[in-house]
This record gives sequence, structure tokens and C-alpha cells, in this order.
Amino acid sequence: MNSIREDLPRVSIDSIQNWEHVKSRYAQAILTKLETELSATGTLEERAALLAHINEYIESTWSIARPNLRVNGQNLELLDEHGQDMEPFDESLDRRIWSLADTRLKWHKRIAETRRKVPATIENEFIEICKTGLQTDPSDVIDLVADDNTIYPQQSGYDTIPAWGDELNQMIPIQRERSEILKAVTTEAKALKM
Repeated sequence: MNSIREDLPRVSIDSIQNWEHVKSRYAQAILTKLETELSATGTLEERAALLAHINEYIESTWSIARPNLRVNGQNLELLDEHGQDMEPFDESLDRRIWSLADTRLKWHKRIAETRRKVPATIENEFIEICKTGLQTDPSDVIDLVADDNTIYPQQSGYDTIPAWGDELNQMIPIQRERSEILKAVTTEAKALKM
């Protein structure tokens, strides 16, 4: 029975002071209504009897409502009478923490899937490139003869390799400079965090 009871949502109240305010306003509204009804017709004896019944009704209402309330993230029925000993609990922070944990779990899953799939994809693409490179048209192949009469086939696309080398020689200093700047910024950022 308790597990079913815990599945039902409870009414959340920020603080015990808010709960006391609701209680006092409710009692005040009922007593005001009783006074207006008794002012027209009613004796002192009726007033005393009705007031006792009204107070009993108000107390039974609070005892019924108590199991359905949460004050500051904790069940009201588990708190002491004044709620003084309870530790502050921030429900919005709790929801944010659970949301971040869920997001972290999703990212870890995505990273793991990427680590499994991407290397295989790259390997397949590399194998495909190698296969297409080996399946060249004979008119594109030039045979070179070395001094020892060994024949080395050369593909006409290989003439772009020196251009790539020159481009690489130009890019390396730029990339090295960028990496040094990145290291400096990283150390500054770490220093600021501490």
C-alpha cells in the first residue's frame, strides 16, 4: 500500500511558513463565514457549539491533507511539528542535477557509439580508396626503368605529391603557432578556475 501511495504526486510547498500561512487563512475564512451566518440569527450557546465543531473540522482537514504535502522537498508527515530540524532542499536544483546526469549519460553513449563506428568507417573508406587506386587505367601508368632494369609503374596522379609537400611545409609552422597559443590560453583558463 505504501508503494502505491509513494507513486502519487504530492502538493509541493516551499516552506513551513507558507504552510502555516495557508492554514491560518483557511481557518480565518471559515470563522469569518461562521460569524456572518451567526450574526443574523444565533445565540451564544449555538455559537459555542458550532465553534467547537468548526475547530474539529479544521483539524481533521489538516490531518487529511498532511500525508499529501511536501515541504521543501520532504514529506510533511515525516517532519517535526515546526519543521525546524529539516535540511534545506532545493527541488529545482535536484531536477537540474538529474537533467544534467541524463544529458551526461546521453553524451557518453554517443561518444561510445562514435568510437565504435567511426574507425570502421574510416578503414572501409581507406580500403576503397586503395582499391580504386590499384584499379588504374593502363594509359595512366608510366613505366620507369631503374639502373638495375627494374620496372616501377608510376601513376600520373603522383605528380601532385610535391605540391602537397610544399603546402604541408607552409602549414606546419602556422599550426605549431596555433597549438602554442592554445596551450597558453589553456593554462590561463586553468589558472582562473583555481
